[in-house]
Amino acid sequence: KGSNICTSQGVTTCRQCMAVHPRCAWCSKEGGSGASRCDYKENLLKGGCSPAAVEFPSSTLSIDKNAPLSDKASGQADDVTQIKPQKLGITLRPGDSQRFTVSVKQAEDYPVDLYYLMDLSFSMKDDLARLRTLGSELADTMGHTTSKLRMGFGAFVDKTTSPYMYTNPAEALENPCYGIHQKCQAQFGFKHVLSLTEKVARFTEEVEKQQVSRNRDAPEGGFDAVMQAVVCKDRIGWRPDASHLLVFTTDAKTHIALDGRIAGIVQPNDGKCHLDNENVYNKSTVLVRAGRKYISHFVLYKVIPGLKSCSGLKIGDTVSFSVEAQLRVCPKEKRHSFTIKPRGFKDSLEVTVDFACGCDCEADAKADSPLCSNGNGTYECGVCQCHPGRLGPRCECSVEDYSPSDDANCIPKPGAPICSGRGDCLCGQCSCHGNEFGQVWGKYCECDDFNCLRFKGALCSDHGKCSCGLCQCDAGWKGENCNCSTVVDTCMSSIGLLCSGRGSCQCGVCQCTQPGAYGDTCEKCPTCPDACTIKKECVECQHFKRGQYIEDNSCSIICKNEINLVEELECPQGADILVVLLAVAGAILLLGLIGMLIWKLLVTIHDRREFVKFEEEKAKAKWDTANNPLYKEATSTFTNVAYRGN
Repeated sequence: KGSNICTSQGVTTCRQCMAVHPRCAWCSKEGGSGASRCDYKENLLKGGCSPAAVEFPSSTLSIDKNAPLSDKASGQADDVTQIKPQKLGITLRPGDSQRFTVSVKQAEDYPVDLYYLMDLSFSMKDDLARLRTLGSELADTMGHTTSKLRMGFGAFVDKTTSPYMYTNPAEALENPCYGIHQKCQAQFGFKHVLSLTEKVARFTEEVEKQQVSRNRDAPEGGFDAVMQAVVCKDRIGWRPDASHLLVFTTDAKTHIALDGRIAGIVQPNDGKCHLDNENVYNKSTVLVRAGRKYISHFVLYKVIPGLKSCSGLKIGDTVSFSVEAQLRVCPKEKRHSFTIKPRGFKDSLEVTVDFACGCDCEADAKADSPLCSNGNGTYECGVCQCHPGRLGPRCECSVEDYSPSDDANCIPKPGAPICSGRGDCLCGQCSCHGNEFGQVWGKYCECDDFNCLRFKGALCSDHGKCSCGLCQCDAGWKGENCNCSTVVDTCMSSIGLLCSGRGSCQCGVCQCTQPGAYGDTCEKCPTCPDACTIKKECVECQHFKRGQYIEDNSCSIICKNEINLVEELECPQGADILVVLLAVAGAILLLGLIGMLIWKLLVTIHDRREFVKFEEEKAKAKWDTANNPLYKEATSTFTNVAYRGN
């Protein structure tokens, strides 16, 4: 805040106010250490500062609920804590941020709901028999991991309308297998059979009652059925912390992802369905999301910035995520709340943010205060907001008290125009003119908010504010014209590493530094180290028990169980040179003979076509049969005129 000459021209910072008025309107109670660097007592005597304490609100963070993480669930989900802390309160100033850590841990013996949604089209006839024995096997396997397993069952075929089903003849509506002389149940889209129950025998009993159907559409109606299973929560009996949704299908390319539930794809033909289900539970993936933004995190002792998720975690592992909340601009509302929730967990972190965009002293403003030259202004936050026509730190000057000698105080240097040609000198102070392009301020009206660098025609790239010729960039942007982004989301590769670990992110674009690397995220690199070089650290720690990963206890986290020790390498034998030469010579000879035969065949076909064409033209020709006038026959015939006989 400042005097009326400041606030009327949009001055909002100490630097701008100092440019307008030589005597600071910003001072500290202790004196000499405030943002304006003025002496408290001296300015108090001159009327430049008031004895009121200056407020300087700062961002704060408080943990409202921070229960410890649970090690074991004991079969119940309500008494388990898998995310820490649970509630946070943050007070943010504009442009400021607060960082905090969120820890996630999957507890042992956590309840699991398994709802089997099976494709009962005709192609799954053999697999239905396998599923009838899977329930008890799965219950035994999962019993080693959780004591609270509930199983349910649903089925689907496809949409009950043409062209997805058989409609002709009419008998096919009741028996789609009519044309193949078999009996099967009528086609349906989705059918809920068994709600989630702890009685595994009920699961096996209901599965044994099922019969396949038949449809015309190859893709089936799996997606429609999945949506129905999610919507029908009450009928199915989903718990809020439901863990898995398994889809039985013969299509290995099928992949379904649902927010809050992990969908596994099981192929019953492999005969190891129960092992796959156990691995899905034991080797989970933790992905924390707030709104649409992923959160960078670190795992135990190993810091991995920018990674979207942690995979291959075992039950009991703790993952910590580093979260930064930042207020870029002041919104209309004073408070906002958001939730940070690991996918597939019922637990979440509730964060409440209060926006500290003002000062408490604004509510104690005193109109017509005697501190402002006997009522010529409003005293607010230690400074005077002068009435129209009054100027000065204490509104002590009237615009009517004009003296030509005051103009000298409005000229920055000899020969320069008064108030930089953009204002009037009143009481020895510049009163800046309005401008259609923006605001003008400063002691000599030398500052404005429209003469800054532009990028593609936009002032400060539309990512900042112009202040006295300099761009003040918004949060997340930097540079002289604020065209350089500090957000690294666009530099994140598909494997979750910043620029694939082969470069740096500059202004939201990857600059590849490793030789041979290229691509939008430096993901392509033909000359980069091979698999042996990449796996070197894991081989050292897993087999030889040495190396950097052993020192920082991160071998079991970073390295997977994919390195096997062998006595000798199984290299394929080289090819026989003589056999290769004979094969090449034979291939050349064979290709030559084939080429000659093809050439002879083409010539023969061409000749026959030409002969047929000649015969057709010959048959169509019309020859002239008249006598040749130059031709004379070899015999002559004479008539005896005297002969009168018969």
